[in-house]
Amino acid sequence: MGRKSKTYYTMGSLTILTSTTVCGLDFYDHKGLLKPSRYNEQGHRTYTDEDLLRLQQILSFKKTRINERKY
Repeated sequence: MGRKSKTYYTMGSLTILTSTTVCGLDFYDHKGLLKPSRYNEQGHRTYTDEDLLRLQQILSFKKTRINERKY
């Protein structure tokens, strides 16, 4: 069986995919909600598909909470 290689996203690509900001990712990291899966050779944070899914869940919960406050 072949090994499936993981996809790693930079902070920039993750912000583009999710319409969030680097500051947002910093906040989620600081709060322990979304930690990077690893750091690359330059020390930059990188994220996996699982991290992308987690971020999408966080953003969905955030949006739901904001919508609840309107009522």
